[in-house]
Parts: sequence; structure tokens; C-alpha cells
Amino acid sequence: MQPRNTCRCWQNKELLEIARQTLETSQKQLEQVAAQVEVGSVPQVDQYNQEATVATNELTVIQRENTLEQSKLTLIRTLQLDPTGSFEFQIPDINEENVTPRQYNLQELTEQALASRSDLEAQRQTIESNRYNLQMARWSLYPSISASFSLGSSYQDLYRGLEVINGQPRQIIVGFGDQFFDQRVGRSVGFSVNIPIFSNWNTRLSVQQAQVTYKNSQLSLENQRYGVMEEVRQAYSDYTSYRKQLQSSSVALRAAQRSFETQQQRYNVGAGTLIELSSAQQSYTQAQADHANALYRLIFQEQLLEYYLGQMDTDIQLQN
Repeated sequence: MQPRNTCRCWQNKELLEIARQTLETSQKQLEQVAAQVEVGSVPQVDQYNQEATVATNELTVIQRENTLEQSKLTLIRTLQLDPTGSFEFQIPDINEENVTPRQYNLQELTEQALASRSDLEAQRQTIESNRYNLQMARWSLYPSISASFSLGSSYQDLYRGLEVINGQPRQIIVGFGDQFFDQRVGRSVGFSVNIPIFSNWNTRLSVQQAQVTYKNSQLSLENQRYGVMEEVRQAYSDYTSYRKQLQSSSVALRAAQRSFETQQQRYNVGAGTLIELSSAQQSYTQAQADHANALYRLIFQEQLLEYYLGQMDTDIQLQN
């Protein structure tokens, strides 16, 4: 689904940015630790540990870059674009401040989906078509009367007729008007009555088949209605869950940030260890990733909910 792939690109880009920021912070810490080791305020092992942390963060950045590129390729394949082309997807600047979780009403969402979904409307049109076919099949059971009338004329440029002049018959060439409206006019009237006697069994079979098709289309509509209601209910439940997850991840992110900043200050004054600082940094990085995942899951779920309502705008901006 295109919205899922689009949001995945956004999400992977945000995770890559978090990884780069973490790497930058680790590199600055390495410079600080190296300076402290040089003056003898911290042991040499702290520098080795921080170098290992920097290397791990560099690997994470490389992995995030690869994941982002794969998600772009997946989106290009979904959009059926030329894979050899160069595309730059315009990813909007999304943060928690400009994302407002909505309070939905399940009953209203369900009614809206049942009224707006194009697949339900298509099935309703199919039912109407089958109903018309059933009426046509039933009409064939009754006798039918048809009438016909034809009027025609023929014209010949050398057609001759007789005309009496001074008591003597003479041949003359008859003009177009006299041929068309008088002498060379053909008229016919016909009536026919069709009574379905010998073909009655075949006709009744056709009616029964039309009835079955009509009933099946009605059952299909009911099944689709139940499916739509289940989809909307599940999407609504997931959205409510993701909204709560976003709130929880926001609280955890603020706490992890304060903890990291506190441990960094304690390490700078020699009151904390590098292990405590590294642990706080890992917790902060994980909290950032969890918050980004929760934010984009909520955004995607909102789009998915609009899709199930039949109101999603699938436009996407890209540059080639």
C-alpha cells in the first residue's frame, strides 16, 4: 500500500537523522574523554570504550542509510517508476507540535465508511444491473406482440409510363416525384405474436439463474459491509492505541533526555562514570527512536483510517 511505504520512508529518514545526531554526540564525547585521559583525570580504558561506542554508532548510521535506500526503492516499485531514474522524495518536516491526535467516534466513522466507500457503491451498481437482468428474464415468460410497417420506393432514370394525350396513349419518361410518391411505391404492414410454449423450460432456467445471480450479489454486498465495519473498527482501535503510545513515548523521551544531560554533567565534573554516561545515552537514543516510531505510526494509522473511510488522498510529491 502506497501510504504505508511513504510513511516508512519518512520514518526511516527520521531514524537516520537520530543515528547521525547520536554519532555526532559520541564523537564529541570521545574528544572530551581523550582530553581527560591526556591530563590523567580518567583512565585510558574510558577512551577505548568510547572509541568502541563511536564505531558502533557509525555502523548504525550505515545501516540506517541502507534501510532508507531500500524503503525508497520499495516506494519507487510501488509507484511503478523507472528504477534507473533519480528521484528525490519531498518528505515533510513532521514533529509532535504539528501533529494533533484526533478524537474519533466509531459510530460516525462506520456510517461514513458505509456511505463513502467506492467498492460498496460498485457492488450496489452490480446489484442494480442484476436486478434489471432478472426483470428481462421474467419478461421473456410472457407472450409478446410486435408490429411492423415499411414504406419504400425505387427510382429509375429511364422508367417509362403511358400517358393519354388527345385520346392517344403515348410513352413518356416518368419523373422522380411521380415514381417516388405514386407509381413505384411499396407499402407493407405486419403483425406477429410470440407465445413461449416450447422454449418455456429454457426460459424458466434463465430466470432461475438470474435470480441466483441477483441474490448472490446482495449477499456479497452484505459481506462487504461487514468487512468494511471490521476494517474501520480495527483501524480505530489501532489509532487509539498509537495515540496513547505517542503520549507515553513523549514522557519517556523527556525523562531520558534529562537523565542523559544529568549524567553528562556528572561525568564532566568527575562525579559519574563513562559506563553510566554511555548507558544514559543509549537510553536516550532508544527513547528518540521509540518516539519517532510512535509518531509515524500514528500518522500512518490516520492515513489508513482515511483509506478505510474512502477519503484518502493518494497524491505524493516527487522530483525527478
